[in-house]
Amino acid sequence: MIDYRTQRFEEIADDLDMVFDLIDGETRERSWSLLRRGGRLISILTEPSQERATELGVTAMRYTVEPDGEELAEIGRLADAGKLKPHIQATYPLEQAAQALAAVEHGHTPARSC
Repeated sequence: MIDYRTQRFEEIADDLDMVFDLIDGETRERSWSLLRRGGRLISILTEPSQERATELGVTAMRYTVEPDGEELAEIGRLADAGKLKPHIQATYPLEQAAQALAAVEHGHTPARSC
């Protein structure tokens, strides 16, 4: 596990088979060099550069999820059984909805041990 607050992941990891990009931007740019030739960069946000992928000899693609009623029902069952444990970092009154959205867009989740 890498604590992004005290460590730069590109100084620790290298020769990776896959990067699963959940952040985009500068973080994705720092991730390209970590992939081994033949590796994959998968993003859930924007389409990664195919030119950069070809240049580095890797595969890059965007992954999107389609709604699935059965999976949502299973998540509901897990919630009902008390098996989901959300981490609430902060709460906001409705009048501060804009600040709450900004915190989500620019913040990071706290480091958690696995």
